[in-house]
Amino acid sequence: VTLTPVTDSAWIFEVVAVNDNHNITPNPAITGRIQHWEEVFNNRVTGGGSTIGPVSPAAPRSPRWTWTGGNESWAQAAAALRPGGSPQIVQWSEVIN
Repeated sequence: VTLTPVTDSAWIFEVVAVNDNHNITPNPAITGRIQHWEEVFNNRVTGGGSTIGPVSPAAPRSPRWTWTGGNESWAQAAAALRPGGSPQIVQWSEVIN
């Protein structure tokens, strides 16, 4: 998966899963990548999720993973989210009848 954020300071969120009994690892060469979780099955990592960011300048990024073993079914999903505007505080009141 290769993503190109449309603006500076975007974040890339991604997840991966591989079928069967393989041990996956994120590509450590990607600057700013943080692995947040992993799925373990039979003492092997079979899935995980990470973020890359903030990404500046806006340029293609490829969050790659590797795994041991042969060719297996796998899935990867990723999204680039641009930064929002300034934070806004929302207030409300609740009336109990």
